[in-house]
Amino acid sequence: MIGCCPPEDPCLTPPLIVMTTWPPSLGRLNLAGMAGTLCRSGPQSSEEEGLTHEAYLYELARHEEELRLQRRTERLLRQSGLPREKTFRTLNLARLSPALQLQLERLKSGAFLEQACNVMAVGKPGVGKSHALAAVGHELLGAGPPVLWCSTASLVQRLLAAKRDLRLPQELGPLGQVCLCHPG
Repeated sequence: MIGCCPPEDPCLTPPLIVMTTWPPSLGRLNLAGMAGTLCRSGPQSSEEEGLTHEAYLYELARHEEELRLQRRTERLLRQSGLPREKTFRTLNLARLSPALQLQLERLKSGAFLEQACNVMAVGKPGVGKSHALAAVGHELLGAGPPVLWCSTASLVQRLLAAKRDLRLPQELGPLGQVCLCHPG
């Protein structure tokens, strides 16, 4: 419910906003982050911080955008199948040669995706191939493109089942939108 400004000076007195109507409205507009921030801090916090109405609205929108990015990243991480513990923070780069460290830095940028280049990790068991590629997958997820982490055998089985069930085009469609990582 929005109140009315006094007729004598409509420009100097802002409309009175009843807090109980804003959060549901923002929720219906899929702006849950804004609604949550507004409920926690309230519009009076903008006055306490010395923000103009435009600056406060900008901060609410920025917060909403951050929350949406976090939710998107979390959703993509869940869908990717990437092992959560295998990131660059947990990868011991000191064990790797300087040339390999440089190559991993290049892979983190995702430039190879634009050129549609394949990346293969070859080496003895236990040297960190899967960990390194999972870490690259985590970095790519943070930058935007979806990632699928699955073994080659499970991917082939999935595609063979889709072919058998005459739904291969439907199965291949989403795979064209993701970066594929094949451990093992």
